[in-house]
Amino acid sequence: MRTQSSCCTQRLRKKGAVLCKKTSRVNPEEQINTIIEDLENRYDDSTLYLRIGKQSLVKGEIVLSDKEPVKIKIFTPIYKQADIEDTFTRLLTQGTI
Repeated sequence: MRTQSSCCTQRLRKKGAVLCKKTSRVNPEEQINTIIEDLENRYDDSTLYLRIGKQSLVKGEIVLSDKEPVKIKIFTPIYKQADIEDTFTRLLTQGTI
């Protein structure tokens, strides 16, 4: 029997995967390249931090912005420190881990 918190975690994981897939399809190549070039400043342990502009999000676009951002944390269990950047790069470009 699953507890309510484990069900919520499962739903959030699915939503996170959907967000990553949409981000990899919707974002222009330059946006993804910007994130990848600055990747070491955008993650801590196994969590990737993104800031997306509210106004662009309302328009259905995903644009990186520090002005009125929606802060997004993407947690991915990564056990080897050496694999962190490769895993996040694959996540951003292909939408899969």
